[in-house]
Amino acid sequence: MNNYSFDQLIGKKVLIVGDLDSGKVKLLASLLDEAIMQGFERKITLIDMAPMEIEFEIGEQKIGGLVEEYSNNLERIRNLTPRRVYAPRIEAKEKKDVVKLSARNARNIGDQIREFKVWPTKILFINDITFYLHQGPLAIVQKAIGKSHTFIGTGYRGNFPVDDFDTGISRTEKKLIDKLTTSMDDVITL
Repeated sequence: MNNYSFDQLIGKKVLIVGDLDSGKVKLLASLLDEAIMQGFERKITLIDMAPMEIEFEIGEQKIGGLVEEYSNNLERIRNLTPRRVYAPRIEAKEKKDVVKLSARNARNIGDQIREFKVWPTKILFINDITFYLHQGPLAIVQKAIGKSHTFIGTGYRGNFPVDDFDTGISRTEKKLIDKLTTSMDDVITL
């Protein structure tokens, strides 16, 4: 799966997209570890926007997954991971819960993005940007990405198998990920 090396991506803006359980986080963690091993640790920030891995009933699929599940090197970099990220479509019981949980994500993750914008590093890794984009403005993420010299991130692109209770977050997610890809130097599809 990993035909990509960090050396190939230095100085670029790269988004890794794919369906559930396609290996996006694993690839991101591999590239992050490679950058750390090359001595870039003081120049790296990670914002992990994913919830902890959750298994759900439709075909025993998984959603989320933190970079820390694949890397033992996170203490060597600046890690701006929020304390809690929710999986609104999985955790919600009704429409108002989806809205409430996705709004909390946008607020909590937004704090981390703002901190990065104030104190940027040359290299920015973002895991699962999708959870912010449910209700967070794309322009805020793009400004943060613009502050970095090298950006490597992941985002969900697929047909989510769980109802979003007619909140529109699935549609918004797809639209904004597609829009974000247009500003990338490279898009890796898994």
